[in-house]
Amino acid sequence: MPAGDRPLLDREVAFRFALDLTSEQEHLAWQLVGSRRFVYNRLLDGVHDRMTARVWEAELGAEPWTPWGWGKLDLIRQVRALRAAHPWLAAQPWDVAECAAVDLATALKNYSESRRGQRKGRPVGFPKRKSRKTLRQSFRLRHPGQLRIEGHAVTLPGLARTVLGLVKVYGPTRKLRRLIAGGRFRPVSVTVSYEHHRWWVAIAGEAAAFHPARRTHARRSDSGGQRPAKSAVPVGVDLGVRTLATAADADGVPVNVWEGVKSLRVAQRKLRRANKALARTKPGSQGRRRVVDKLRRVHARVYGLRSDLLHQVSAWLVDHHHTVVVEDLNVAGMLADRRLALGAADQAMATFRQLLTYKAAWYGTDLVTVDRFYPSSKTCSTPGCGHVHAALGRGETHWRCPACGIRHDRDHNAAVNLARWPARNQTKAA
Repeated sequence: MPAGDRPLLDREVAFRFALDLTSEQEHLAWQLVGSRRFVYNRLLDGVHDRMTARVWEAELGAEPWTPWGWGKLDLIRQVRALRAAHPWLAAQPWDVAECAAVDLATALKNYSESRRGQRKGRPVGFPKRKSRKTLRQSFRLRHPGQLRIEGHAVTLPGLARTVLGLVKVYGPTRKLRRLIAGGRFRPVSVTVSYEHHRWWVAIAGEAAAFHPARRTHARRSDSGGQRPAKSAVPVGVDLGVRTLATAADADGVPVNVWEGVKSLRVAQRKLRRANKALARTKPGSQGRRRVVDKLRRVHARVYGLRSDLLHQVSAWLVDHHHTVVVEDLNVAGMLADRRLALGAADQAMATFRQLLTYKAAWYGTDLVTVDRFYPSSKTCSTPGCGHVHAALGRGETHWRCPACGIRHDRDHNAAVNLARWPARNQTKAA
């Protein structure tokens, strides 16, 4: 394809597939995970030693002469010394150790920028050692150009001469193969991880933007006919603990209500039994491993059910509407309240916001965030009223407006007020 005809790759995308590994492949995968953890921890110990040396030099009154040595190039040079000192590590692929050094350099850079106030968000602490007891174990590979995908098999870059060179995957790979063949996707990194009691491969890269028709029309109609144009009326989405999401447009018309799977609440009985069984086992025993595996399967199912619904709801909203309005909720405060913690965690409101954010950019949808102090639930949505019912309690799902006497559903009323927020702000600005 000529350089002038190549599409602009400005959309970050990741494709994730479950792996079907043989016993030999799984054994090598665990070795690579251990190699990555070993390199990361050894390099981090070296950083600790150099920091301690500089403290002693400062206490002695001398000019500190020990270099920090925690940049990417410095840590990669130290990886070469580690491979020379450990022949078993030299037998492993170079990519795994190099990526471990790059990951540590990135973590140290985030820590330094956070201390200097150059990084937004919560403060970032000093990196910690990697442990084999964490639920997620992974290693990353370079040279994504060597990635090959054929049917239900993937050739991992840098591992072609090992038993992990060609691995089987679950699920269709046709979309990814067509994007790569058409020059609409460029792989950037490949990560193999063990999570939720399974091995996964994540292929992250840059993809071309959607076709203009895809961004202005819904992908499919509910009736099965031609693709309709997106609704131009803003839609408000009220997130809640009892109901996952309630959507209504600025005209007051209900759009949809998603009750939520509430997978965590449903799995409480199984989780209690599994945790009690875990407490009765002996650390390090085979019985404890079996109980831990069972507990992980329960959590994996909870995560899978919730994630599937959140993806469906977020994709439907940005696919059918030009403007989606959501509220900036204090999720951390809700999780700190013992009466709301379980419901708020089960609905995964913060994850829902993240999905809406990047999918809105993909589908050309405007995502508007309303200030968290806006009383969307307490404000009467009746045209011409707008009374704020300050005495509305937290548990009241229906209430009657003291001014106009209209009875409201709490969630629907909040969604309507959120949908009218953009027009309300434009009126104030004018």
